[in-house]
Amino acid sequence: MTFFSSRLGFAGIGTMGLPIARRLVAAGHVLTAWNRSPQPLSEAQAFGANTASSFAALVEEADIIFCAFANGSVLDAVLRRHGNTLGIQIADKTLIQLGTTSIEHSEQLARA
Repeated sequence: MTFFSSRLGFAGIGTMGLPIARRLVAAGHVLTAWNRSPQPLSEAQAFGANTASSFAALVEEADIIFCAFANGSVLDAVLRRHGNTLGIQIADKTLIQLGTTSIEHSEQLARA
């Protein structure tokens, strides 16, 4: 499966995420979006993105998930991460973290 045939998901439709999601749809990708607050999702729908009702639903729908959250704490909350355990199953998925996190946080997330 290549990037161009993968089902894409985008979590964090905000200042940074919305333009990136828009460009992915404009490039011809089928994209499913999710955001913690629902208002930005209507803008994503307006340019052709599908929407998911929850982050778990987005992960189930997509093969590659872009995450554009403000920091590692938000990402941890969305993934329901406690130490090296995730409450959201992302096995066999590609998670691309676009937000600002420390190297240590990225390493901890990789172990989880």
